[in-house]
Amino acid sequence: MALWIVRTHCFQAWDKNPYLLVTSPTKRCGKTTLFSLLKHLTCNSMMVSGATPSFVQRVLNKSKPTLLMDEFDSFKQMSDKFGNILNAAHNREGAFIGISISQGSDWNPELLDVYAPIALALINTKPVQPTLQDRCIEIKLQRKAANETVKRYVVKEATALLKPIRLRATRWAVNNMKDLEAYIPDIPKALDDRQGDNWFPLLAIADLAGGALPDQARAAALLIAGTVVEEDRDLDLKLLKDAYKIVKAKGGRVHMGELFSSLRNLGKDKDEDSPWTGWWIKDAFKHRQHIRTVLKGYGIEISRNCKVGIDNKSGYKIEAFGDAYERYIKTNGVEFSESILPDSTGILPQNNSETLMNKGL
Repeated sequence: MALWIVRTHCFQAWDKNPYLLVTSPTKRCGKTTLFSLLKHLTCNSMMVSGATPSFVQRVLNKSKPTLLMDEFDSFKQMSDKFGNILNAAHNREGAFIGISISQGSDWNPELLDVYAPIALALINTKPVQPTLQDRCIEIKLQRKAANETVKRYVVKEATALLKPIRLRATRWAVNNMKDLEAYIPDIPKALDDRQGDNWFPLLAIADLAGGALPDQARAAALLIAGTVVEEDRDLDLKLLKDAYKIVKAKGGRVHMGELFSSLRNLGKDKDEDSPWTGWWIKDAFKHRQHIRTVLKGYGIEISRNCKVGIDNKSGYKIEAFGDAYERYIKTNGVEFSESILPDSTGILPQNNSETLMNKGL
């Protein structure tokens, strides 16, 4: 969180713009309170709980604020056009929205530059589109337990306490801007290309700040990006991985009917939620066609001659997964010490969390 905050003070140093996505399973988990803190810590902040797509693209173009979009659920319900803006704003080269401006009887084209820091908050029972999720660094909040106590947040007190921190972050960013523009951090191999793009600026800030932050930042990247505890939001990719596991477990050969049945039972066998558990037998033909279409999209063709025991039917062979395994299933393990991970409260050690603001000031 601290790294993303500092990035808002120097976001022009990079060509990629990772969004901060704050989610919770239900209301009253602290999302709005966190956004109030962000408002006082980020650069040129603007917090809104509702807006039109026209307003968002124009304010990003004109003011370059750190736009804090609280209650993003309501934004999505209002218009799907927010997806176009947020897809564009992630990449500086493509961060332009074309509009037409009326001038008298004529219409003139105009490009709006929407490249600016953005944070979104929503309840995660209403997830964002995968293309937007892919552009975010997600922070998950939970409601405090009955036996947990925290100091009550008072805006006036926070304003006085946080302003000096914001000014120090601004000064650090200004002093290190040229170094940040030139610096190329080492990206953990377990992160895919998009995850690497998202974490590039944060890792650069951590490396230049020094101390324990470089190790802490990379540990956080692996956890948040989902490479340690993987959380497949892309159902097609999950289907590919689950199908591979089943084919491998069945000795490298499986008939289509057996693959379908095994997918249906996957969640039941592991006592966990699975998107395939709800597949109905009566819709077996439709679901089998879906399996075939998805796997074909990854270059995996069904074999008309798949012998399992004495039965020779249509099915899948493990060797057909070779290229897809290397590209989409296999991950490169990255070792890191547990000593640099957050503790059970999710908070990094106090003596290290202050390094960023103290370094170079």
